Amino acid sequence: AAPAKPRRDTTARIAEAVEAQTGKLRTMIGALAGLIVAQFISLAVLWRERGDPDRAIADFTTAIAINPLPHSDEAYSGRGNAVVAKPKVNIYENRALTYLEKSDLDGAIADFDRAIALQPSLVTAHNNRGLSLRQDGRLEEAIASHDRALAIQPNNAEAWNDRGQALKGLRRFAEALTSFDK
Repeated sequence: AAPAKPRRDTTARIAEAVEAQTGKLRTMIGALAGLIVAQFISLAVLWRERGDPDRAIADFTTAIAINPLPHSDEAYSGRGNAVVAKPKVNIYENRALTYLEKSDLDGAIADFDRAIALQPSLVTAHNNRGLSLRQDGRLEEAIASHDRALAIQPNNAEAWNDRGQALKGLRRFAEALTSFDK
């Protein structure tokens, strides 16, 4: 009787083929998810530009939920065309700005916090978080956020100005003038 060796070879080849197909399928799913995320982001931006922040927030939220990328820029390719999905950090920051535009300061602060958690060196998120806190009357916390932005990028004129505005709100005029002079 013939040994069972050919059967093992066949099993190994089948396992390799299944593994290869699984890899291809995962790549295709990633590419499709990237395309879908990009479409939801585009829709969200259009809604925001049309003055409908609620619909924009809903589409940013959908993009976050299905985005395969945590925070790094990764490209997926589909049929030869590279598709880059926005990292979640950028989507959180854009949704935060939309919350800020509609004066939902809690929503804005929460999303700036999420963006910062994913990318602690994101100067714009720290600074805009400070702006949101200032609008919420939380001036000491606002100054701390501006200080974090300035620790990352010391020559950021917008952060110095926003810090000065928070200090002015606390009637700390000498410190505010120093910030404005930077």
